[in-house]
Amino acid sequence: WGATIKDPVDSKVLLKDSPPVPIRADSETDVTDEFCSYCDVHVQPRSKHCRECNKCVDVFDHHCMWLNNCIGKKNYLEFLLSITGVAAMVGIVLGTCVYLLCEYCSEEDRLQVRLQDLAAFESLPKEFILGVIIFLVIINLPLFLLDVQLIILHIFLMS
Repeated sequence: WGATIKDPVDSKVLLKDSPPVPIRADSETDVTDEFCSYCDVHVQPRSKHCRECNKCVDVFDHHCMWLNNCIGKKNYLEFLLSITGVAAMVGIVLGTCVYLLCEYCSEEDRLQVRLQDLAAFESLPKEFILGVIIFLVIINLPLFLLDVQLIILHIFLMS
């Protein structure tokens, strides 16, 4: 949850009420700080104002509706760790389901014995459990692939 508690706001917005700092200019390229008319302050060149949060975010990537926070320079690593954690959890569910499907295909009786050991599942037919396992694979496989694609994209963007 580190990506949700870190505020990625531009540091110059935080200094808004402090004494004015002169605008820096690079003599070779004549690049100056950007000005955000919403925040009424000069911000870092790669900052962008987020309309959802109503604040400028340094090195703005996107506003994540799942975390209800902007993703920027200050919390990018935590965001990458959180989506990696989701991929790991979904991967564990998928791996377990694939293992149980392989077990069912190779030794059908072994899955039945495993289900009888669990009181909650002993009265359920094995076909019902098989249907639940297949349903979990159908739901989690696209989620896993999309999350891994998101991780690869953000690793590429970091490099």
